[in-house]
Amino acid sequence: MTPDKQTSMKQTFLLVLLSVVTFLAYAQEQPRFSLEAGYPVGIGNNFVKETHNGILDLGFKFRFIEKETFRAGISLSSSLFISNLEYQATFESLEPTSYLYTIQPRAFGEVNFATAPRLHPAFGIGYMRLQNDVNLNGTSTENVSPSDLEFTLNGLNINLAFAYDISNSFFVQLQYDFMRLRSSERVDAVKPPRIELNFLKFGIGVRF
Repeated sequence: MTPDKQTSMKQTFLLVLLSVVTFLAYAQEQPRFSLEAGYPVGIGNNFVKETHNGILDLGFKFRFIEKETFRAGISLSSSLFISNLEYQATFESLEPTSYLYTIQPRAFGEVNFATAPRLHPAFGIGYMRLQNDVNLNGTSTENVSPSDLEFTLNGLNINLAFAYDISNSFFVQLQYDFMRLRSSERVDAVKPPRIELNFLKFGIGVRF
């Protein structure tokens, strides 16, 4: 991993951490927040599923519209994946370790049902950034650097979620993420093709 990549990754996670701390600091005055943790799994025709294992998904939400049957707000989540043996075998003697992470800011809306008050379906739409950082643990006769295996994708993110209340504060949640991404790099002024990814996330959460 190059120094610039290390700095960028540290700055991104520090920004996410600072945002969480800031929101939690106001949580007592603004009881419209939720903090979530889950396990992300790639599904369908998905290169992430084939080469990386999900580790953790963290997110938080702020609801600024509160109605009897509808709530709306903004959210930010981030998932972390680590490369598996199949990924390492692809590059033979390089023995790379790839850390892949996502940043997903979204706007969302939730529906409340009078007949099922514990169930809260939600729909969200926003931006998605997917990036990986690579460490090379082996050796190679070729002149290969970590940056040769690193990439960044950006694009659309659509989220569907179903939360079920265990109590007034705690809930379990199932999420589906659809992503249509494209690299920002061009070859001979030609746009790279779009990549579509699908993920499921199983998790828990707490409201403040």
